[in-house]
Amino acid sequence: CLLSRGLGDVYKRQVMKNAGRAHMGVGTASGREKAEQAATAAVSSPLLETSINGATGVLVNQQEPAPDADTATLCEHASALFMTAINGTQNALSPQAVEQAVALLHSARQVFCMGQGGSMAAANEICARFACITNKFRAVADSHMQVMAASLMTEQDVVLFVSYSGATRDLIETLRTAKANGAKVILITHYEDSPGAKLADLVLLCGAQESPLDSGSIPIKVAVLYVAEVLVLRYILDDKPGSTEAQERTTEALAVKLL
Repeated sequence: CLLSRGLGDVYKRQVMKNAGRAHMGVGTASGREKAEQAATAAVSSPLLETSINGATGVLVNQQEPAPDADTATLCEHASALFMTAINGTQNALSPQAVEQAVALLHSARQVFCMGQGGSMAAANEICARFACITNKFRAVADSHMQVMAASLMTEQDVVLFVSYSGATRDLIETLRTAKANGAKVILITHYEDSPGAKLADLVLLCGAQESPLDSGSIPIKVAVLYVAEVLVLRYILDDKPGSTEAQERTTEALAVKLL
């Protein structure tokens, strides 16, 4: 399920690529469950001449809350945004790509977590999440420091870069430098045909939609962290004894800090 703020997204290759036959339905509802009820009404509309059975995704155009919307409506709207971001990412994320990415992370000497702006906040969270099981992860926030770190990388290093667009100047400069030194690149992005994706060894897709006016939206960050959590779980299970020992040691180290 993909959420779009503008019908122009219907024409993007990232949304409709290889989609086959498309259906369009309209649904309306009111009350606390209106988002789910409206979506159900749209996909079961009598105006649809054929069934949507077997469909692999749904593109939803959800209206913004009215200016006079009450707080309960805003809570429901926010919930729909988060659920749609997670569902869209779950549908877009390739399990095989996750497994290949984790294999690179396990074999790496160092893993550099990078991003810009709001994406760097997500990269920091990814680094912190892995910190309880390994000390090979490090976050590099400044764009100058990123390219400097990339210039000193070797074939044993991995870059884990978070970029929703996959198309910023600093991203491209850093990835080109890292690749020139033999480092592997894992990119978490929404656009599989972006310039950054073309430089990456592995692309992990975030299916959540973000409009140009919503840069830095929290549901997008949650979708990225969903991808990160899948990576962490796979990483732990692929080395259960080592991960368990590391978690026990880090937990013991933190225990003395609790009151």
